[in-house]
Amino acid sequence: MLTLLLSTVFASPISEALRTYDCPAALAISPPPKEFHYRMALGQCLANQGKHEQALSYYESPTSSLAPYALLLRAQSLYETDQYKKALETVQEAVEGPQKEILYAKILLKLSERKAARKKLNALLTKKRIKKGFRPQHGDIDPAEVRWLLAQNAIDQGRIPAAIPVLYTIWTHNPTSPYSQKSENLLLDIGEVVPNPKTEKGTAYIQKRVSTLNKMRLYKEANAYISLLPPQKSTSQSAYAAFQARDYPLAIERYDAQKTHSGYDLFNIGIALSRTGDYERAAKEYTKLFTTYPTHKKAKLASFKVPYLAFDKGEYAKAIPLFRAHIKRYSTDTPKTKWFLIWSLIKNKQHKEAIIEIDSLTSGYPRSTYAPYALHWKAQLQKNQGEDPTQTLETLLEKYPTNGQAWFSLRLAQQELPSPEALSLPSIPKEIDISSYHIAKQLSDAGFLLWAQYELAYVLPKASTKTSKLLLAHSYIHAGNFQKAMKLAKPYCVSPWKNGSPLAQQACYPRPFANTISTILEGSTIPKLLPYAIMKAESAMKPYVRSVADARGLMQLMPFVGEVHHKRLFPSMSYDPDYLFIAGYNARLGTEELKRLETRFSQQPVSHTLPLIIAGYNGGPEAVERWMNNYTHTPILAEEFAEDVGYTETRKYVKRVLGYLMEYQYIYGSGD
Repeated sequence: MLTLLLSTVFASPISEALRTYDCPAALAISPPPKEFHYRMALGQCLANQGKHEQALSYYESPTSSLAPYALLLRAQSLYETDQYKKALETVQEAVEGPQKEILYAKILLKLSERKAARKKLNALLTKKRIKKGFRPQHGDIDPAEVRWLLAQNAIDQGRIPAAIPVLYTIWTHNPTSPYSQKSENLLLDIGEVVPNPKTEKGTAYIQKRVSTLNKMRLYKEANAYISLLPPQKSTSQSAYAAFQARDYPLAIERYDAQKTHSGYDLFNIGIALSRTGDYERAAKEYTKLFTTYPTHKKAKLASFKVPYLAFDKGEYAKAIPLFRAHIKRYSTDTPKTKWFLIWSLIKNKQHKEAIIEIDSLTSGYPRSTYAPYALHWKAQLQKNQGEDPTQTLETLLEKYPTNGQAWFSLRLAQQELPSPEALSLPSIPKEIDISSYHIAKQLSDAGFLLWAQYELAYVLPKASTKTSKLLLAHSYIHAGNFQKAMKLAKPYCVSPWKNGSPLAQQACYPRPFANTISTILEGSTIPKLLPYAIMKAESAMKPYVRSVADARGLMQLMPFVGEVHHKRLFPSMSYDPDYLFIAGYNARLGTEELKRLETRFSQQPVSHTLPLIIAGYNGGPEAVERWMNNYTHTPILAEEFAEDVGYTETRKYVKRVLGYLMEYQYIYGSGD
């Protein structure tokens, strides 16, 4: 298989360790590697442990092709060991980029070249970086650090009044940066009061910080500062602030203090009440919304929420007529509502009526997202009644091959998707057989993925044929830019269930760090393709994304989850949450988290634990165990659990991930 061959070519114990940021394992390899790109990476491992003197020996005598990269690493270690003049000489020849520029400025500051340093630092405050709430991606620089250096420079020159507004800008514009707290502490040392709601100026700073936090959707943090400000004139605004911060009891209290309510107010009250468990009053508020404001933007959803509240409580007999009433009020909402009606009928053991509604949904709305759900459960009911479900399952798999429900149907049909035949990797076409192509491979092998992408950018314009573009796409996969790889390969790809070119298809559906993931999942019941489906669902294969909740990287791990696995896997290495932006490290820890969930759910009485694992990854294992405890019968069908997931977002997530898993299985096969 192409990807296996690619992995075999690219993988070695030292490369595997460096690409997943396993510095302890890489440094323990004996004898140490002689290849310079590996020595560079080992030097960086030592530098990150604070062993800069030792690291310097690893950067000596660089090969000409890698010299600019080695010089940047060397300059950094020279700076950290107070060898500023040598660092200045070295950094000037280093590879271009923001990391070079900020290091250059820091060296100049140490050498009292303040004017030149200030010029470099100001140049780094680009239009993009000065925006409120800007968060640097991995490899970029933190504008708060740039501002901090400018403020420190002013203070060192005795210009404290010039430093104060810069420190306040950090506090208002970069509230999540570690330099925000440093700035607050320094302002306090200078004699400022932070935060200070007692002055007009102090209030303005608080309002700016609140504005930034709201822009970053950190509503809870913003609300803490809002409470310091004078009471808002509008109780609606203060109620909405509490609602955004998810302080639902306070939101209800503030909304109740209003004399009148808009449609949006009523909708938010309904949500807040349901989140606090007051379903009865929530239903009344939703009803008030769609009866008082029948054409309001939220009226249709409010009408749906009324039966859904009964459904969510497991009161299916009560929900059934309410769902029917909603369809009469808002016929455009029919497919979704019919599905919840069908599931209520199934849960209430009204199977004949369920079949009638299933046929109505699948014939009337065949393009609906819910049609494959209905078809699968028709097949399941047919099987339970002693009928042959084959035709129904074949229809589902033919019409909806990559719907998440197809994964359950494939199991019900007791089928597997075949694995493709292995193939040889084509020779490198002459047009891309240039030095940058080979330098990129060396850098990728050693874990310097951003630098590898920098080199591949020189190769890209030369790729003019299908073969060269597809090989370059696979090089981008190895270099960690999966989006670029998929974009390059897309013109040559077909739908995953069709027999497309494996060279193209496997670039459109990449399997980053396949060796590492396969090793971790050896002997597991988890499909080896699941981590890639998770990556696609979580980050769209983007290694440097960060969610509002601060989940990070390829598999969107929360820092506290990453820390648990880091301490177990790398006990001798200190933990930094920013490591989660390192694609291979993130893929390794994310896969370890899937295994941890598998172990936790292994004794659950369910036909297959995969939906539990996926739901636990998104909604948390405690929620999964709570939902499982709701059942009064065993064993539980995996597809039944998937429909009964208590969080709407997680329920959709499970099906989306299973859909992506089906895509990957069409490319690589469903057998492990």
